[in-house]
Amino acid sequence: MEIYVSFNRTIVGYFNVRTFAGGAVLNVRGDLFRDLAGIHPRAVNGTVAISTDTWRTIKADVWTRRLNTEGAKAI
Repeated sequence: MEIYVSFNRTIVGYFNVRTFAGGAVLNVRGDLFRDLAGIHPRAVNGTVAISTDTWRTIKADVWTRRLNTEGAKAI
């Protein structure tokens, strides 16, 4: 099974990865995401399909952090 995710590279080289289905946002190490997702080293943003095993590997990495996007409120 494949999961479609969108990604944006941060200024420090990490990737903010968002799933289309659940909307979870993860901050992932750049080298890990590039190797597992198979994207070009100079990619800045885009969409890619990854397997569920790859998604589990990304979530299990010690440096992967879940971003809280629900707490932000418009003023």
